[in-house]
Amino acid sequence: MARSAVPLTDSRIRQTKAPDRPTKLADGGGMYLLLRPDGSRYWRLDYRFDGKRKTLALGVYPEISLGEARRRRRAAKTLLAAGQDPGAVRKAGKANKPGAGADEQAYALAILGEGMWDWDLRSGRVRHSAQWARLMGLDERQQEHDWQQAVAALHEQDREAVMTAIRRCLEGTAAFECEHRIRHADGATIWVRNRGEVMRRDADGTPLRMVGSLREVTEQRHEALVMRCHNLLLQTIAAVNEMLMAELPEQELMARICQELVRDNLFRMAWIGLVDEDGVTVRPVAEAGSVRGYLAQADIRCDDSPQGRGPTGNAIRSGATAINDDTETDRQYAPWREQARAQGYRSSAATPLRVRGRVIGALNVYSDEAHAFGPEKRILLEKLAADLGVAIGNRAALAALRESEERFRLISSVATDLLYSCLQTGTGFHAIDWATASADRIFGYTLDEILEQGCWRSYVHPDDLPEFDRNITHLAPGQRSECELRILARDGAIHYIRAYSMEVKSDDGQHRLYGACQDITERRQAEARIAFLAHHDVLTGLPNRVLLRDRFEQALAVAQRAQSHVAILFLDLDNFKVVNDSLGHAAGDELLLAAVSRLSRRMRDSDTISRQGGDEFVLLLNDIPDLDTVKRIATGILSHLAEPLEINGHVLNTSCSIGIAIYPEDGSDFDSLLQKADTAMYNAKDAGRNSYRFFDEQMNLQAHEHLMLQHRLHQALYRAELQVHYQPQLEIGSGKVIGVEALLRWQNAELGEVAPGRFIPVAESCGLIVPIGAWVLEQACRQAQAWRQAGLSDLAVSVNLSAMQFRRFSLIEMVAGALGRSGLPPHLLELELTESILLQDVESTLDTVRQLKRLGVRLSIDDFGTGYSSLSYLKRFAVDRLKIDQSFMRDVNTDPDNAAIVRAVIQLARSLRLNIIAEGVETPAQLAFLREEGCREAQGYLFSRPLPPAAMEAFLRERIALADAANGGAL
Repeated sequence: MARSAVPLTDSRIRQTKAPDRPTKLADGGGMYLLLRPDGSRYWRLDYRFDGKRKTLALGVYPEISLGEARRRRRAAKTLLAAGQDPGAVRKAGKANKPGAGADEQAYALAILGEGMWDWDLRSGRVRHSAQWARLMGLDERQQEHDWQQAVAALHEQDREAVMTAIRRCLEGTAAFECEHRIRHADGATIWVRNRGEVMRRDADGTPLRMVGSLREVTEQRHEALVMRCHNLLLQTIAAVNEMLMAELPEQELMARICQELVRDNLFRMAWIGLVDEDGVTVRPVAEAGSVRGYLAQADIRCDDSPQGRGPTGNAIRSGATAINDDTETDRQYAPWREQARAQGYRSSAATPLRVRGRVIGALNVYSDEAHAFGPEKRILLEKLAADLGVAIGNRAALAALRESEERFRLISSVATDLLYSCLQTGTGFHAIDWATASADRIFGYTLDEILEQGCWRSYVHPDDLPEFDRNITHLAPGQRSECELRILARDGAIHYIRAYSMEVKSDDGQHRLYGACQDITERRQAEARIAFLAHHDVLTGLPNRVLLRDRFEQALAVAQRAQSHVAILFLDLDNFKVVNDSLGHAAGDELLLAAVSRLSRRMRDSDTISRQGGDEFVLLLNDIPDLDTVKRIATGILSHLAEPLEINGHVLNTSCSIGIAIYPEDGSDFDSLLQKADTAMYNAKDAGRNSYRFFDEQMNLQAHEHLMLQHRLHQALYRAELQVHYQPQLEIGSGKVIGVEALLRWQNAELGEVAPGRFIPVAESCGLIVPIGAWVLEQACRQAQAWRQAGLSDLAVSVNLSAMQFRRFSLIEMVAGALGRSGLPPHLLELELTESILLQDVESTLDTVRQLKRLGVRLSIDDFGTGYSSLSYLKRFAVDRLKIDQSFMRDVNTDPDNAAIVRAVIQLARSLRLNIIAEGVETPAQLAFLREEGCREAQGYLFSRPLPPAAMEAFLRERIALADAANGGAL
């Protein structure tokens, strides 16, 4: 192939004719235009990567112009400078190019952290990279968006300027570049640098395609703003110091200080106020900036009134700087909020003015940004106020200057913590001859001790001495360095510092080292803490699920090699919620820590205890030879946790439920084994708690059935599969029906009639019991009122409340609403509560009961005697009726214990003047026993099964007819 060194230009390209054989025109930099015999021209780039010669096709001429080919060459060089192979990058990027015709420059931008966008002006669509969508706050899973979506993401204050820059670019030939803000959908605002240029126009010059990139510059903008404010404050302090030295009159001095504070938009407004003779009113004596009558309207005091609780009053009263971070949200700023909003103030700071130790007023500054007063501004303002106080107190100019210089040195120490200088000795080491007083805070030694020691190299951690020597001891004149070192303090603690150094050679040939040390110990500790918390529980310090999963993978690898077992034990503390609710969260935390301590003593060093949250723990047992080992460990844990425990003066009897899954029998992956151990744990709870259960497939079937019932129960509400049946409640002496109990029934098309004992626990576990319970209450109230209107006398209706319903804030509104919509008198509604409901969070429960009683409804205790029966709660909660559980009635004629319990409950109700009803009455002998013992009300299959509304109405009419015929005959 012939070679030519003819300079490559557009005119040269157009004049070149197709040769008989391929010809290469040189342009320098390794880029060539290849001319083929068929007349086609093709750009090619030669480059070296990893010591190898490579080529990269840049495109076909004239579709790819000379200028565009050169841009692609620059993009390739950018990739090479970043250590990337342009050819490899191009291949990797073909699958997800940000736009049609995207070139290597786009890939270079992506590697350098910039988002690529490609705007088709004809369609209005923007194809883009994922990084661009992420920065714009758009859905990064989409490969393109509408241009208007991008425009909408622009900050409203920047939108016009950005669109103007883009229009100028479209109308001209130059690219545009600007920095602006983007408003995300979540409200967050970031700064970006946006670049773009027109890549294609039609024959008339109309732009068809614009391509550009986006890079976030929020942090740089913030750092620049902070540095600007810092520098302006330092300049202000310097200017004020000159004023102090000039011994200006007090009024002029204060006025000029206010003017300095608003110069160059440092602050929006500044004023100085002095406490008036009444000791309460704060009188403005100097002001500058955007005031516009604000101080004339504002009533500012320094007493404890609302007008004295703003930043100015708080600063004067407390003697400390007071910050208002946001005038819109600070409640104490309410008296001045409207005026501040009109002036554009968003935050303010007030620093007390002291004269000879007495606070006489305050220096006040305002910003148009919220949260504008960070630590550095605060310190500098305090310094400024202190200097002003000195001047007002007529201290000597020299004393004021010295104090200003001293305070300026203190301000410098805030930024760098320690400043020092060293003189190089004949041995080559540096001896400290000056240092700021903050040295003792970093090294733990006094300044005198450090100066006597000479070189602080002796305080450096031995492992960091090579780093010290490389960056400090062996610096050459004019050389600067920065490094991180560990310091051994006097008390043995390790401090982390960031050391900055510079070596200087004076005119007399002496080598002097100037340095600064910044204490970064707290930052390093915070980073270590964050790293720890990423894998550990905050309260207990135990591994969390992330670390547990990693430990499992390690244990699994060992078990596979050794052909042993791995066990996962899912442990849940029984009745932990009762302790947490009754004794408080602090006691609950103490219980968790005590449980962890006991668990740790029962585990082997190679095992892992992990807290999953709440009162749930997962134990990972490694290298288990057989199931007996697991049983022995589980039994030991149950025994150890069951021992009485004293928490805050309360002796608690604790227990736990444990579910166990084994590798490889129950699964070979972490998630599967954990889920099966969880299932087994719930099986242990259902079996009575304080026990452990190994997983088996039957549990899996039960879990699947639970999910199936839960799914169908969701649908049952909307498919009208749920029904309310009613069981009559009779007066034993007269046989009169005095009420009915509303009972829920479910008739499913596929499952048939589902027993309440099967689906109600599912409803409670998934929260469906709340809407279902509300529906039952509504139906029961409507039906009872319908029977009243049909002339069936005033029948009371009883409705069961679940614990979850009772704890809802909307319970009172739900009951009142059902009564109001149905028209049922409140005294005809009886709500049945379980004993466990009354015993949880007693004070809150008592308040709810009182509100229900104020509505006029009646309350009864369901299944009385099966829980924690207590005379005290019967008295406190003022219930109306007790209900004897059917489990006691079942064998009342044959079991003396059951008979004794029923007899005692009847006597208790009679003593407390409570109504009592026995449920589950199925035989005449049971009824005779109740009549003999004096129980007046009964309910059960002996009288009727639960009936649908129509059948219940027929039953009621039949009973009325029989009663009329018998003229009130008894049962």
